[in-house]
Amino acid sequence: MALAVLATAMLVAALAAVASGVWLLRRRNRVHPRRASGAPIAWLASPVPAARAHRQLRGAVRLTLADGGLPPSLSTPAGDLHQQAVRLDGELVRAARLPRTERRRRVHALRAEVLVVERTAVRLVGLARQPLVASGADGDALADLVERVELIASARDELAAPPTGLAARGRRDEADAPRAPSATG
Repeated sequence: MALAVLATAMLVAALAAVASGVWLLRRRNRVHPRRASGAPIAWLASPVPAARAHRQLRGAVRLTLADGGLPPSLSTPAGDLHQQAVRLDGELVRAARLPRTERRRRVHALRAEVLVVERTAVRLVGLARQPLVASGADGDALADLVERVELIASARDELAAPPTGLAARGRRDEADAPRAPSATG
């Protein structure tokens, strides 16, 4: 009787260890720590293109979450990036289930988007690490800040202004061009 209880306890402990190990691997395999992924656990080390793309997405998201994440000014683009990474991961999982020729074509197409996510993550982290004002004397830093704000305002004004230059002249030239006489007149 005691032997049966001991064997049952050992079996339960072994099953609990396996279950917690699988749970930990599934959590580690997520693209975003708070979003479940349908990616197989084997993708943690698999050399297939879909698995490599999955790991690239996971790395891109983890990069933006490292060291407490990005500053609040970049939280919206970072959140959008995370959503795109999770979306692409789901598409990779679905593509991996397709027949070989379709799978290759679809995964290849998705890899281009994965590279964009990766580059964007690196760019966001780079922006987060750039100081808002230049280091140096306080007067120089303030002058630099004012200059950058003026450049942004100038760019916005330029975008809001009516078209000028060749594009506007082309439209005026078309309006001023003689028209063929109409059949009625």
